[in-house]
Order: sequence, then structure tokens, then C-alpha cells
Amino acid sequence: MKKNIKLFSVIFIASLLSMTLFLQPHFVHDTYNFYANDFKPMTDYLGQGRLITYCLTCFLSNFNGISHYIIQFLSVVLAIVYLSISSCILYRMIEKRIQIKKDYQKLLILVISQMTFFTLYILEWFMFFEVSIMCMGVLFSVIAAYQLIEKNKYLYATIFYILSVFSYQASIAIGGVLVVLFYLYDNKNNKLVKNIKNLIIMFIPYIIALLSNYIYMKMGINGADSRTGSPDLMYKFIIKQSFYYIIKAFNFYPMFYIPIIVILILYLIIKLNKDLNINILYILMTMFSLWFLSILPILVMNSNIIYIIPRSIPYISAIMSLGFIMIILYYNEECFKNKLFISLVVITFIVSLFQSINIQSESLKDSTKDIQIVNIILDEIEKYENENNIEVNKIKYITSENVNLSHKGMIQYGDISLRALVNNWSAAAIFNYVTDRKFEISNATKKEKENKFLDYEADDFSLDQLLFENDTLYLFSY
Repeated sequence: MKKNIKLFSVIFIASLLSMTLFLQPHFVHDTYNFYANDFKPMTDYLGQGRLITYCLTCFLSNFNGISHYIIQFLSVVLAIVYLSISSCILYRMIEKRIQIKKDYQKLLILVISQMTFFTLYILEWFMFFEVSIMCMGVLFSVIAAYQLIEKNKYLYATIFYILSVFSYQASIAIGGVLVVLFYLYDNKNNKLVKNIKNLIIMFIPYIIALLSNYIYMKMGINGADSRTGSPDLMYKFIIKQSFYYIIKAFNFYPMFYIPIIVILILYLIIKLNKDLNINILYILMTMFSLWFLSILPILVMNSNIIYIIPRSIPYISAIMSLGFIMIILYYNEECFKNKLFISLVVITFIVSLFQSINIQSESLKDSTKDIQIVNIILDEIEKYENENNIEVNKIKYITSENVNLSHKGMIQYGDISLRALVNNWSAAAIFNYVTDRKFEISNATKKEKENKFLDYEADDFSLDQLLFENDTLYLFSY
């Protein structure tokens, strides 16, 4: 027990330090919306198949007097706790299967275990107040995998997978990958056909969980409508968008970084695998399962427009860490002596740490500027109201043909640095939160746009984008 507490403390403190910027107040569209509605239960989550998140909003509705800063802070800390526990479980599962002789080997495995769960893509989860539930879903999925691999408990695994998928669908993916990884390693001397048959059986709890969420979505509760895996969907969101989540990586990782590291890992595996035995096939199967299982939950998620974004595939970038784990498991004697292996782990850790800080920093700067702009607009509204003795209660939104998704001079990282004023629904959320007024916000008609801002374009905010007319503010979104 003392060893587990010490292990958790090390991972938790290191992770907390790396996520320090997100311990500060930061906002995105959904966050504004929740706070602006006085912590009322968010029934949208019922339609999205996230029942545990809905229960959280019901619970928080009893504390509408509490500061949202406190809720956000506690949610972030709890999220880090859940991911740290998941890292500890993974560390122990690796430790059980190999001989760790030196302290630097323990440190490398600890770093790899931590990187497996604290991927850069998962940072997008920290935009939301419910990040604690999303990360708790990850822990549920890891526990399910542990129950299958270490305990052979199918009922417990099914329960935890169901809890995971009803927390946040994308949370479940990592547990399935760990089952493939450790089962294939533990049974590497078995015939391939036998291992595939047994894996199919081991995935019954996983499939039951996904089907339960899918069936729930098809029941149409609160407007739920699951999009299923049509050929067009498979092409559009799995093949066509692969460029963005693997090569370009939404700017979260440097372009081509993920494929380069993966190629080097495969090169190292071939170099260490002197006999070219079935290990390589099992390693490739594990890597493929990571990609496939990361995409699979998307097919049961409720969305009017399904598209691949970092938060929907948070662990697809864990292919680098999982590659390191496979090298450690299959080639334990040689890998810790290999300079390329150690260098790749260190480089991946440094890149992840620096990028994490950059992404957190950009997100904070983005939300700060959003609030500053809204306060400037509010000052202009009050000035107009005082001068004309009229109350402005409508805001007509006019969006540029070439709308900028991020503020001038800032880097866009997925949705985590998306401007809140980029469209009318998110503008309504931030206006209602910051100003404590209930504006009626809608899109302007095509005719109104032509009359008010014909051929107008801009790349930054200015007062020229505000046009008052009676009780209406026409707002141009550059």
C-alpha cells in the first residue's frame, strides 16, 4: 500500500505541475453556457448519452451559489487524480511482467505510463467543467481492462465499461487497447488463431457497453439521434480526416511528428527483434487496435455533425507511449541498453511537456481576450443606452465569409483556443455570463448583412464592427 501511495504521489504531483495553468480560471463555449444558466441541470447530456455527466449537473444545481472558479478548480484536480490512478495501474501491470533492475528504468516506465494517459489531445477535455467525469470514465475503462487481464472477471469488466461509456464515449477506447496489448503479450506463445478467438471473447464486455449506449441513443431520449457507421461516414471521418489527426495533429504536435516517432519505434522493434518471430505481428495488431478502437466510440456518439476532433480521439496519440510499452515488454533485456529507445522516450516527454504548456497558455490568453472584448462591447452598449435613453436587448450576429477561428497573433489548437465570439450560439453563452444580461442573440439576415456590412472584412476586433439601430446591436464577427 505504501508503495502504491508513493507511486501515485509522484505521478500526481508531476502531472499537477505540468497542468498548473489549467488550475486557473479558463472558459470555453459550454462552460459559459453552464455558468450563465445558474448551474441548472443540462438535459442536453441526456441526449448525448452521457448520463453520469447529467447527474453531475443535477448535483451541482444544488450549489448554484458556489463560485464557478471553485467548481472548475476541483474538477481539474479530480481529473488529474483519476488519470494519475490510471497511470499507476498501468505502471503496476508493466512492472508485474518484467524485471526492473535499476532506478532509471523505473523512471522511464513511470514517464511512459504518465504520458499514456496525459496525451496532448486529452487537454481539450480540460476546456469543460465536466472534465472530472470524462477522466473518471478513463479510470473506469482501465479498471475494466485490469479486471479482464489480471482477474478474468467479465461481469465487473462489463459494469466498468458501461460506466465509462456513459461518462463520455471516447473514454472507453483506452481500456480496449490495454486488453489487446497485455493479452497478446501474456499469450505470445499461443497460436495466432487461438489468441484471436480468445480476444473476441474478451471483447464481449466492451461491445456490450457500446451497444448499451447505442441502444440508449436510438431510444431518442431528449432528442438523441445516433449516427451509425455508413460507408460515407467511414470514408469521411476515418480516412479523409486522418491527415488532421495523425499528420497535422490539429497543431497539438508538430506536423509529421507522430508518424516520424511511430516509424522510429517500428524501426527499433525490427532492430531488436532478431528472429523476426510473431512478436512483430502482435505489436502491429496492438497499434492497429489503438486506431480502430479510438474511432469506434465515435460511431455511437450523438452529434448533428460528427467529425474527428482531439477530444473525441484523445488516446490515438498514445500510440507513441504504447509503442514504448510494447518495446519494454517484448524486448526488456535489450531496450534499456538502447540509446535510440531512451532518446525517443526523453524527446517525446520533452515535446509533450512544452506543447502542453503552450496549449494551456494559448487557451488562457484566448479566453482572457474574449472576456475583454465582451466587456468593451458592453461598455459601448451602456454608452449608447445612456445617450439615447433606450435599452438594447437584441444582438444580430453577422459572420465574416472568412471568419477567423482564433484571435489575431494566437495559434489555434483544435477547439481549445477557439474564439467564443466566432458564432452566435457561443456568443450568447459568453454575453449572458459576462454581462449578466439576457440578450436575444440571433444571426442577421442576408439582407441585413448586405445593408450593414457589405464587403466589410477585418482580422481583429474594432469598434467599427458595432452598429446600433434602435434596440438592436449589429455585431460583425471578423
